[in-house]
Amino acid sequence: FIEIFYKMRDERSFQGPSKEERLNSIKGNLHLLPNISDVLRGKTIIAVDDSIVRGNVAERIHQLLYEEAKVKKVYLASYTPPLGIIGGDGVDRGCFFGVDMPPNDNFIAKNRTIEQIQEKLKMPVVYLSYTGMLDVFNSLGLNPETLCTYCIGGKHPFE
Repeated sequence: FIEIFYKMRDERSFQGPSKEERLNSIKGNLHLLPNISDVLRGKTIIAVDDSIVRGNVAERIHQLLYEEAKVKKVYLASYTPPLGIIGGDGVDRGCFFGVDMPPNDNFIAKNRTIEQIQEKLKMPVVYLSYTGMLDVFNSLGLNPETLCTYCIGGKHPFE
């Protein structure tokens, strides 16, 4: 494992008020580490990100790795299950509990299959499953029932 990106500022681009502002934030903030292109050129890599919200950061990752670093192939792995999917109760998901992501937002995973997400992002994408995430918390001795998982298909935290 090696770090390949750096950010100029500590900000969460997905929280920008408009698509244009989010894209400008990502382009001005997410960069390849100096000389990392020499290490990555021609290789197949797995890039791990904490989440894929709308896909804007993933598109920047694609641009940086394929166009600048000239990698052979990138697999994008998210250690958060797909955000904004419809839960088992048939209700659209989002977040009103600390992060402003309403259910009607344009989450990349909403109403798309994994194949459609991969096609849109032009690279293979792998998500940690919901049950896999809960298993990780259990293995660490943490009670998953104390976590809000509403935006990834879990139950409403205040029912």
